[in-house]
Formats: sequence, structure tokens, C-alpha cells
Amino acid sequence: MDKGLFYCVEGEHSFPDLPIDLLVDMEELIHFKKINPLEHSRHIPIYSSIDIESVAVEIYKEYLLAKEFIKRQHGFKIQQFPYLNQKKEYYFLKNEELLKNTIIQRFIEDDLNLNVLVLSLFWEKDCKDLLDQLFREFYFEYRFIAYISQLLYFEAVNYDKTKRKDEERQRVILDQPINQEENITLIDKFTSSESIKDEVNEGEFQNSLANEVLFKAFGDLTKKQQQILYLAYVEELKDVEIAKKLNVSQQAVSKTRKNALMILRKSLEVRK
Repeated sequence: MDKGLFYCVEGEHSFPDLPIDLLVDMEELIHFKKINPLEHSRHIPIYSSIDIESVAVEIYKEYLLAKEFIKRQHGFKIQQFPYLNQKKEYYFLKNEELLKNTIIQRFIEDDLNLNVLVLSLFWEKDCKDLLDQLFREFYFEYRFIAYISQLLYFEAVNYDKTKRKDEERQRVILDQPINQEENITLIDKFTSSESIKDEVNEGEFQNSLANEVLFKAFGDLTKKQQQILYLAYVEELKDVEIAKKLNVSQQAVSKTRKNALMILRKSLEVRK
């Protein structure tokens, strides 16, 4: 944004009831060159009120249509609304530090949250109130998911330690000779060391959970949800890796993982 920006507006508006001052940010329009100064402008740029009004009408149309989506709690792709998308870009251009905040980044990943944020830049109080509500809900869930993720991680670490001890104990037993004369051990009876390993699965992980409340909550999940949490927090795979392993989309993995964590949240709250 140019500091010390000076300009003049010439002419009258055709729609006196249109809240042009609330719809239009002149510095934004000038920055994106959506309006051009009149040709006879000299030292101070002069803009036509008719040009400004025509832009305000288009913004107002987008605003009203977007509000209808929001009323139905349906998020939309902001790119489908050129002027609203422009307002979003200009807002973050002026507030670059917000995009460096991890919580804000996560918050606006949700289309509905981003949509309400953009609409809250206009004048209506209900959009600002809805934004506050959405952010409070998001922040609570964000902290809870972080807590659950950490809890599952530490349970997975303990599970992994126990599993390693069991494997070492089994290997010591299998290394003992069963035939002293021929010096044959049990492990020699298998074609490879891989065949003696038990198949580790999410069911075994649940049975290993030391936290009784978490154990019962984990049982409330579907097999698919348990599997994805197991791969995410025990195998420590990323969503893209889980998607490849399960032959599903990354978006499906992310959605299932988040839903599973939210079910854990509700289950833990009930059992407290």
C-alpha cells in the first residue's frame, strides 16, 4: 500500500442508497488497478464516481451471494468471487504477520472460516460475531487435537518400547538350541526371520493403551479410523504416505483422521 496516497473523486453517484464507502476500499482498488484516473488528471489523480460505483455494485452482488452460502453454513471457494478474493489478498498484504501465525494458517484452511473472515471485513456485525464464534470453536478443537495427538504419540512410544522388548525376549528364546548335537535352534526352522514376527495392527495397539479412558474411547472408533490413527501416530506416517498405503485420497485420510480425533474428544469428555 502506498503511503500518503492522495486522490480526488469527481461526479455524483446514481444509487444513493448503496453503501459505497463500506463496500469500496479506494486504496485497494488503486493498488490492483481496478479503477483508472481520468485522463485530465495532473498532480492529484481524479477518479470518476461512476467508475467507483460500478465496482461497488459488483462487490455488493458478490457480498450478497456469499452471505447466502454462509447462512446455509456452506463454505465456498473464494476464488469464485473475484472482488472478495481481491479483498482477502489485500487484507493479508496489509497484515503479513497473520500468515506467519500457524494457528491463523490452520484456521483459514477451512473454506467457511476464510469466507466469514472476508465478509467480516465489511460493515455487518453478525459476520464479525460469527467469525469470533468460529475462531473460538476452532481454537478449542485445535488445542484439544494437539493434546490428543501428543497423548497418542506418547502411548505409541511406550507401545513401541514394549514391542521391542517382547521381540528381543522372543529372539533370545528362539536362539536357544533345540538339538545340542546338531546345534539347531528354533529360528533355523523358519525360512526367514520375518516369518516369526507377529503382524502388528491397530487392534494390538489399542490393547496396549495404558490409559483406560483412552483405551475405551479408542474402541468407539471404526476400524478405518483406528487404522489411520495407528499409521499416523504409531507408524508416524504422513497423510500422503497413509493415502498411498491405503490406496485412498490424501483428503480422505485427513478428513478421517480429524473426525477420529474429534470422536476421541467427545468420548473422553463423556468418560471424564
